[in-house]
Amino acid sequence: MFFPFFKTISGNPLSAFLYGVSLNYCMTTALTGPGKKGVGMCWGVENMEEALKQQGFTEITFCPNEMNPFEAHAVAKKEQK
Repeated sequence: MFFPFFKTISGNPLSAFLYGVSLNYCMTTALTGPGKKGVGMCWGVENMEEALKQQGFTEITFCPNEMNPFEAHAVAKKEQK
């Protein structure tokens, strides 16, 4: 699938709007600094989890927000060296 966030918000009538905001605002502001990654707001929990694992986080828990299903909050722990 080309857009991974479809796994988590497909079927939602606001998904096209959220993707448009992400593409036109979040991505452009996220890419303003050198070496920055523009992930936007619709990158999905699957990609968030993979990015956290790549940075060495081992214990990753996602906390649902019943008041706002569009938000994904992660609690991640990294062993101290």
